[in-house]
Amino acid sequence: MRDMDLPIRIPLENTPNETSEVNEDGSDLLNNRSRADSANNATSQLQLSTPNGNLYQPLPTGESIRLLRLQPGPRDEPISCSLQPANFNDNLPAYEALSYVWGSSSDTRPIICNGREIAVTRNLRNALRRLRRRDSTRLIWVDAICINQRNDEERGHQVRHMGSIYQRAARVLIWLGKDESEEAEQAFLLVCSIANQNSGKDIATFIKDSTKEPFSNSGEPPPWDSSLWEPVKSLLDKSWFTRMWVVQEVILAKSATVIWGDAEIDWNWIGTAASEIWDNYQIRGQCRMQGLENAYFMHSLFQRQHKAEPEFYNFLELLYWFQDLEVSDARDKVFALVGIPTQNSAPEDGSIFFEPDYTLNVRDVYIRVARKIIEQDKILSILACVVPDGSDYPWSVQDFGLPSWVPNWTAYWAAVPIVGFYNSTKHTASGPVRLEIIGSDDPKVLLAKGLELDFVSQVLPVLEDGDYGAVSERMQSCIDAYFNHGSSLQQLSKTFTAGYTGSNILIEDDISHLADFAAFLRRVDPAWTYAVDDISESDLPNHEGDAEHYQVALYNYCTCRRLFFTSHGKLGLGPAAMAEGDTICILFGGQTPFVLRHENNHYILIGACYIADIMKGEAITEWQSGSTTIVEKVFELW
Repeated sequence: MRDMDLPIRIPLENTPNETSEVNEDGSDLLNNRSRADSANNATSQLQLSTPNGNLYQPLPTGESIRLLRLQPGPRDEPISCSLQPANFNDNLPAYEALSYVWGSSSDTRPIICNGREIAVTRNLRNALRRLRRRDSTRLIWVDAICINQRNDEERGHQVRHMGSIYQRAARVLIWLGKDESEEAEQAFLLVCSIANQNSGKDIATFIKDSTKEPFSNSGEPPPWDSSLWEPVKSLLDKSWFTRMWVVQEVILAKSATVIWGDAEIDWNWIGTAASEIWDNYQIRGQCRMQGLENAYFMHSLFQRQHKAEPEFYNFLELLYWFQDLEVSDARDKVFALVGIPTQNSAPEDGSIFFEPDYTLNVRDVYIRVARKIIEQDKILSILACVVPDGSDYPWSVQDFGLPSWVPNWTAYWAAVPIVGFYNSTKHTASGPVRLEIIGSDDPKVLLAKGLELDFVSQVLPVLEDGDYGAVSERMQSCIDAYFNHGSSLQQLSKTFTAGYTGSNILIEDDISHLADFAAFLRRVDPAWTYAVDDISESDLPNHEGDAEHYQVALYNYCTCRRLFFTSHGKLGLGPAAMAEGDTICILFGGQTPFVLRHENNHYILIGACYIADIMKGEAITEWQSGSTTIVEKVFELW
């Protein structure tokens, strides 16, 4: 499987709005909020039991769960169900697990559970109505009802088991909501058309609950600008695709069925279609379906998990790939992933990477998981995921009082972090020198050995996504600075994209990348041809250049970053928050150089940076050869 690439993400609103209008799929129309995962919302949202007693009895053991038995009946009659205990150490009865968006806590409907009236969200009530059989009971695991959301201790225990719950279910049922606009059938027909182009012997089909007959489509997909794509856009814009919790729910499933109104389709066909669209970067650049990239990532992870010999990520990769998915409780950015097997954990065998504990605050959770990642991976890749406070990024994030070296996993990445997890995506600025972390009595302080290389002497304007498709004064100033400092055009072409191509892998062919850059400059503004006039045809043999390919890389890595020059005349690309006088260093175990700011007797991490001629260990070699301008020291990061 090829390396997964992380594109620019569309910012989504996470703030609950109790007065907003609510869609039938459970999402808020005004802010498109995902399910209320937090205990605060859950307490007011559910389990409004009658005075006859508590709905829940304590679970007998740490391996116990509850299952919901859904009683039969016509679709529009009131829902009646009951809870029954089960134990992982016993023979679990065959059950299904529901994956869905909770919806707004202000929009609830009554159901009967264990003979008592309780309130559930309208979207959950709709899901239970759709899933209820007419003449037989159905055994389902539904988190909002099967977990006592008012009990933090129980929540922590059950969250620890959620991966196993979905993994052991006979099937995962993905509820997207009611099909109010009657788009599901057309959407699934086009999904089948896309998936059947490369499905081999298996034929993609879907069924309608009213007929139970399979439907398919083996015809060619329509042109991208056809209105026939609108139902697929509506499908991938469903708020289910933005939820953090659904990641483990779908990738660990033995099988999963996507249900939208009266129609249902195997999850594999949704994922296959999303991957086919995603692999065409030209189409990908035109679409703004918020669920497309998440469907692609989940499908890719699903495939890796279900190989004969599964391939696992490390925990940082999971945080990285799914960083922009929504939660209402910021701690769930970590807790929602602990059920997924990684290179360092096997939840099914009782070994999880990080113990979910809802008595910890967000700051402590993020600090502890950052330290554990550094200890386990023995590299400093996590530092490249930091979005510095005070940056010029236009999306505000909640301040949890984190140290500068600890990523805020609720922050929006305006640019793709300069970090890789495969040989084809990893810079090696610290060469073979291993991580050296010195113990500290203060968990908020990171003491890391490294090399002080240089200082920032000039910073150029922060580039924005609007600077790449038309004439831009900011872009012009960067081109002019290149001429004033005498940098090579090839170096500039690599610096703008942090050494990556439009496919988010390291540049292997400098000439092709330079040709793409020249094509981009000519397309954006003919006046910039002077910047490429000194490139002779012999420099670019048989390379016409792909302007769009270069622009994708530029958009990914340069947005909300800035070019800079060091006191030694080196050209670099760094965070928007960097300033003149900042320190350029290499920390042992880091993939890239870093920008630090000296304050009093310590340093603040500003972020990772790119400097073309020190990304492959060149500075380490120079230091080991006895350079007097490179200083080894311990950096105390706060």
